[in-house]
Amino acid sequence: MTAQLRPEQPREHDFFHDAATPLAVLGAGGIVARVNSALVRSVSGPDVVGRPFASLVRGGDRAHVEAKLGEVQVGAATTFDACWETPSDVASARSLRFEVTRAAADTFYVAGVVTPANDTLLMFSRVLGTAPLVLWAVDAEGNYTMSEGKGLELLGFHAGEQVGLNALDMFKDHADTAHALVRALSGEESRVMTTLAPGVHFENWYMPLRAPDGTVHGVMGLGIDASERVKSEHDVREKLELIERQSATIRALATPIIQVWDEVLCLPVIGTVDSARTADMMQGLLEAIVREQARYAIVDLTGVEIVDTSTADHLIQLFRAAKVLGVDGILCGIRPAVAQTVVALGLELGSVRTMRSLRDALKWCIRMRSAPRPNGTHSSSAAGGRALAQGK
Repeated sequence: MTAQLRPEQPREHDFFHDAATPLAVLGAGGIVARVNSALVRSVSGPDVVGRPFASLVRGGDRAHVEAKLGEVQVGAATTFDACWETPSDVASARSLRFEVTRAAADTFYVAGVVTPANDTLLMFSRVLGTAPLVLWAVDAEGNYTMSEGKGLELLGFHAGEQVGLNALDMFKDHADTAHALVRALSGEESRVMTTLAPGVHFENWYMPLRAPDGTVHGVMGLGIDASERVKSEHDVREKLELIERQSATIRALATPIIQVWDEVLCLPVIGTVDSARTADMMQGLLEAIVREQARYAIVDLTGVEIVDTSTADHLIQLFRAAKVLGVDGILCGIRPAVAQTVVALGLELGSVRTMRSLRDALKWCIRMRSAPRPNGTHSSSAAGGRALAQGK
């Protein structure tokens, strides 16, 4: 069927036909009986005469339009806002304010006018149609009254498809989403990150809708696709964890603890010694002392080029901590340049036993192990120790 003009009047005098405002006459059940040219131009798709008027608007508005048509009484009028159903041309999806007058039980007159506010609604509609957003609303029982936005495609839905469904039932297996909705229905605003599908994350705002008396009659929500951000944050955390593991490995390699003889540990130091490295050295050495039940600890500075006041203080603290555990500490391998720096800076190493080389320090430790103990006994491997101490 096609739109019909009134045959008894010439076209040039037909105000109904020539009006710039979309106009329609509806019959029983809201079926379109007659439309003007402005309405025909603004609606895409098949012929409109003979179709329910609600079928001409987008899916999310249909239930609202049907309800409004059913509410209006004979001799009364009502208004409502709706957009034409124009899936192939988003730009022409104008949002109009319709005024419906019911002349008789089976006759309605409909006029649609674009108001200034509708320009904003049109822009907002375009945003929802292109950006990964979801704008939704539910009533006091959790039933959807609105569901719009391109972000719905990520969840396998189309605009308006969820209207009439219960959100609490749909997301009963997503505890964080259901809990946030229950809180909003109780009057609490919240912002929650939800994972609704593998790799699909939404940042959601839940805003209670209140009546003039303050009671909550529904919830409006806005969801923004945060999948890329969550993935980026996850990747950054993984990289930081990898860097931390690598740093721990480097620190372990930089401060190796070697058991060079029974009850004798050696810590060779290479490079610069700072507070962070000293803390690692102290922790590693003290743990090794307890684990190996060591009695002597040698710190070899052969690989250290520079020593300053801070470095000396760190080393002294290291030996003091070892002394608390009953361990004798020896500092060896001090290079001539380092020795000159120590003297020039006036650093005090008197409380630390120093020796020329690692060999000398090891010989001293073995000799001390081989010496008689207060009870008159010798430690294990005493003979081997005496042989090494004598250079055999």
